[in-house]
Order: sequence, then C-alpha cells, then structure tokens
Amino acid sequence: MRKEPSIICDMVGKVFAKSQGVEVRALHNVSLQTDDGEVVGLIGPNGSGKTTLFRAMAGFLWPSSGSIRLKGMDPQKALENRIVGFLAEEPRFSQVMKVKDYWRAYLSLARPSRPEHSFVADAMEIASFSDKKIGQLSRGMLQRFALSMCLVFPRQVYLLDEPTESLDVNFRWNLIEILSMLRKQGATIVYASHNLNEVANICDRVLVMRKGQLHQQVATVNTSMAKFRAPEGLKLPEEFAGIQVSANGTEYVVEVPNEQVNSVCRYVLDQSGDIIEIRPRSLEDLLKTSILEDIS
Repeated sequence: MRKEPSIICDMVGKVFAKSQGVEVRALHNVSLQTDDGEVVGLIGPNGSGKTTLFRAMAGFLWPSSGSIRLKGMDPQKALENRIVGFLAEEPRFSQVMKVKDYWRAYLSLARPSRPEHSFVADAMEIASFSDKKIGQLSRGMLQRFALSMCLVFPRQVYLLDEPTESLDVNFRWNLIEILSMLRKQGATIVYASHNLNEVANICDRVLVMRKGQLHQQVATVNTSMAKFRAPEGLKLPEEFAGIQVSANGTEYVVEVPNEQVNSVCRYVLDQSGDIIEIRPRSLEDLLKTSILEDIS
C-alpha cells in the first residue's frame, strides 16, 4: 500500500485584495504532492508565486481556495506539532539581540532539549559571529544563522525559500550535505532557488511556476543528446517516432531516450553518417529550456 503523501496541495488559490477593489491572483489552482525522503525543487521568475506558496504551506498565509495538508494536518497544526521547518526568503529577527542570546533562547524553548542536529550550527560556523548583534550581521551571516535555526531540530518537512542566497561556496556545499542527510532520514524538502545547477544537483524533480500556476514538472532525466553528420534530408524511420530532430544542412542534433541511443547511432552509421558527439542531457538543460519558454 502506498503511503500518504507528505505534502498535498489541492487546487490552492490565493487572491490579495488591493485598493479600489482591485484583486491580484497570486496562486491559481496549484496542486502537488510529495513523498517522504523526496527533494522537490521549485523554480520560476520573480512574481511567479513561489514565496506565496511557501508561506501558505508553512501556515503563515491562509489560502483563498483549495486545501493544504502536511503529514495529514493543516499547515497551522503541522507548525504547532513541529512537523515543519520553514526558511523564509528574507528571514527577520530582533535586531538588538546578540546571536548567542537568541540561539540560547530558541534552544531552551524548543523540544527536545538536546538538539539532534546541533552539528548544523558548526557547519554554518555561527560561533564565529555569536557575539555580534543580529543587526550587525552581513547578509551571508544572517542566512547562515537562519538556516541553523531552521535545521537544528529534526522535522518531517522542510520548506526552504532561497536557502543558499548570499552563502559562500563552502557553506553551500555544507548545506547540500546536510540536506542529503535529512533526505536519507526520510524528511521531505521543498527547495526554491534561482541557481539551476544547484537545483539540478540536489532535487529529485523540479516544478516550474509561472504566473501563479504550476507550469511544468521536470522529472529524472533519461535522455541523451546525439550530434551527427549524415546526408542532407535524412529521415528517421517509424521505429524512432517521437524523437526530436533538428537539422542544419548535413549536421543533425537529436534528443534520444537512453534506451534507444545505440539503435539510433547504428541507423546513422548504416546511412553513411558519422557520430560527432553523444552526451546525457542534464536536468539543467531541461530547466533552461523551460525558463526560455517562460520568457518567450
């Protein structure tokens, strides 16, 4: 029997009322499901609805329509039961408190008393600026502190809105290692980023948002790009129907399912063609294609 999805968004909509009766539809019929141990990427241009969706899933924003369930609970209940860890795109804390005092107070209020993920603070090196007031932190330091607050206690669902924003490369890698460990422990992670290479490396699948809607889903990549030379006007036989072909004179580029790569190459060679290059198509290739489609 299939387990219940860890997150269920069912036809979620959000409308904000503006002045003079004007309404802005930030989300429109957004539906998605995630499983335990899955890392799902969320990408899209600014204003596409990503942050609104995160806030709704985290329980800080009530949808105008539809429903959201996290581990079978509504978002507010999941937040109360410490099911979800949420990192906002622009985290905000008291500016006058010192980092060490804020950290100590947070740990004393949360359960369990001994944080299971205390190594997160070490990975983010917050001890190096613990005597500073939060208002004195650089953007990178503030992000490291916010990540430590979000990840220090075990949660079943993590919602991370632009988690690597302003992080140096070494801290980005530290974060990716932490998230890989959380995934192995069964946590669900929803991860928004503008860094396509980053999303491609960590996520199992990627959802593309556009104008408040889920525009496209990109799953595990199982195709390759093949470039070859062959007589002009070459046509692939019916057994390869559905394979995308682009031609420029005698040079061809095709996107081929991995299980058909050998067959296509054999056919090209039989037609007196030459194979120039074969390479697996990356998730980043597909994400770039999707974003170009959004812009056009």
